[in-house]
Amino acid sequence: MGSTKEQEAYRIIQDVAKVSQETGVPVELLRGATREELEAHAAVIKSHFGWQAETAPVVKSDGNMPENPVATTAEIFGEFMEEHLF
Repeated sequence: MGSTKEQEAYRIIQDVAKVSQETGVPVELLRGATREELEAHAAVIKSHFGWQAETAPVVKSDGNMPENPVATTAEIFGEFMEEHLF
């Protein structure tokens, strides 16, 4: 690596990415020159805005397949052609 300033900038970028991943706060919102400052800022953001890391929605199911499965677009097109051309 180059100069000490470049090394420091690289360390900060790594710290921002790690804190973002650990806290769920986007990197664009994090401010600070040290990991401790970044973590403190993330905590303030989360407490002030009730921030929660993004999660996928949970869709509950009984695990059974539908009795009447939905037709594919190819099947729908085929049925249309049969009804209107033959």
